[in-house]
Amino acid sequence: MLECIEEKQILESEKPWCACGCGLRVNSNKRNGGWYDYRLGHKLFPVPKEPPPKCNCGCNKDVKWNNEQHHWNEYVRGHNGQTHGERIKSESESPPLCKCGCGLPVFKSVRSKGWNVYINGHYWHDDNVRMRASELIKKRYESVDYCEKRRESIIKAFESHPEFKEQRSRAQKNSYKEKPMRRIRQSIAHKKRYKDPDAIERISQAQKKSYKEHPERRERQSKNSRQVYIDNPELRRKQSERAVLNWQNPEYIAKVFGNHKAGLSSKPEQIINSLTPENVRYVGNGQWHRKITIHTKDGQVITKHKCPDFKVTGLNKVIEVHGDYWHKGEDVDALIQAYKDQGIECLVIWEHEIYEDIQAVLNRIADFLEQDNWQMTLAI
Repeated sequence: MLECIEEKQILESEKPWCACGCGLRVNSNKRNGGWYDYRLGHKLFPVPKEPPPKCNCGCNKDVKWNNEQHHWNEYVRGHNGQTHGERIKSESESPPLCKCGCGLPVFKSVRSKGWNVYINGHYWHDDNVRMRASELIKKRYESVDYCEKRRESIIKAFESHPEFKEQRSRAQKNSYKEKPMRRIRQSIAHKKRYKDPDAIERISQAQKKSYKEHPERRERQSKNSRQVYIDNPELRRKQSERAVLNWQNPEYIAKVFGNHKAGLSSKPEQIINSLTPENVRYVGNGQWHRKITIHTKDGQVITKHKCPDFKVTGLNKVIEVHGDYWHKGEDVDALIQAYKDQGIECLVIWEHEIYEDIQAVLNRIADFLEQDNWQMTLAI
């Protein structure tokens, strides 16, 4: 390696001088194996033999010859547009800090010769910039026409280029890996959005419209969700363990049942609620719940937090109103026994019993409550 360096130094020193008198050495001519007489461009426009002028900024440094325009430069490189005093002052002053608030100094701008406002890549770190951009995006998405056009363009792109969907998904995953804070910010934004009732209604209407116009989309989404759990047994195991831990936390249980804002959702529940005394309180919206263990006939053991339909105030008694469709095939005796193990009496009423003979149902409720002073007269 040292021998090569010494050989290059010797060859450089052996190069002849340019015939124009510029004081520079010429390059070798590879065609004839000799040397050029002039440097490139010095034969037609030779460098003047007089000494070079000084820089116009006042630094007293020699400027260089401009081989492209064939004249002396007016300034030394980097001294253009400033006097010597201004340049010295700008070089001595400390750089300002980045406007995003990171506390780091900015660099000089090559174009404007001044200080940059932001460090490269810190523009979007500024809260004011993100806020203005967010407001513009919100205004854009408030337009129904814009949302419709965007949705149609995405669907059209997916149909015409199937690989585009896979590329977009891969790019998003890589972006989340490289920038984890982006996923956290998006999650916080989604949570804020779903706290707005107008936003929830707008999203719901758009989804219903999409499912109505494209029925295959709902089936495709459901199929993809099922396929994810089939292909990833480890994911199923982790979610199961996470759910078990969550349901052991009293705060999580109170939060889940506290979010049930629905009232009397079914007609049978409304009938029972209107015909029973005041101490039979509807608690199907999560106001009252207990942890029970159900032993089914096939040997399964199911432990869950059960929220009955009605609770008798002052007594450990509950009433369950079962719909014929949703509770078809359930083991009612196992449910009653599960409540009994917790010291709670349970009465189960089926939907068809209410419609076939409501008076018999009310008599059963009266016997269950053991209230002799309660008499119900039906106006039929």
